[in-house]
Amino acid sequence: MVASDNPDKGQSLVPVTTNPGADHSPAWSPNGKWIACASQLDAHALDYATHNLTLSPALGGEQKVLTQKLRRNAERPPFSADVQSIYFT
Repeated sequence: MVASDNPDKGQSLVPVTTNPGADHSPAWSPNGKWIACASQLDAHALDYATHNLTLSPALGGEQKVLTQKLRRNAERPPFSADVQSIYFT
């Protein structure tokens, strides 16, 4: 799970991912509105699962899977400076 910090210095965290698998490599957008991360959508596949690029609103909300049809792992997803693109390897 990826969670965002509130102005209360971490006293309450807002979960921004809800999928059953692991999430890692979170990256905040430069404008602070979005969090991109690599997400394992199939919790049963363990190390064999594909890690997809996902995008979530920083304040919580629906997580969007951006690379599900790609069938390749997406890792380390930084945003472009203008927040129009997300790069991944």
